[in-house]
Amino acid sequence: MGDQTRRGEIRITTAMLWLAQDDPHAATAALAPVLDGSAPMVWPSRLTQAFLLAASAGGTLGDEGAAERPWSARWTGPSPTARCCGSCCTW
Repeated sequence: MGDQTRRGEIRITTAMLWLAQDDPHAATAALAPVLDGSAPMVWPSRLTQAFLLAASAGGTLGDEGAAERPWSARWTGPSPTARCCGSCCTW
C-alpha cells in the first residue's frame, strides 16, 4: 500500500475504526495530518468527517474545546456569525 496510507481518506477511515474500538488517542493521531493539511486529500469534502471525528475523539478524552478547535484552525471563510448578504443564498 505504501504512500496510499498517507492519504487523508485512508486516515479518516482509520480514525473511524480506532473510535469504534474505543481508542480515541489512536484516532486523534490518525487524524492529525488530515487536520493540519499535510495529508493529501483526493476528496476535500471529507474534511467535514475528519473534523467531526476529531471532535468526537476529543470529547471522549474530556477535551471540552475539541468541537471548536479543528474548525477554527482550518476555517478560512467568513466568520460563523457573519450575516448573509442575501444575494448568494436563499435561506
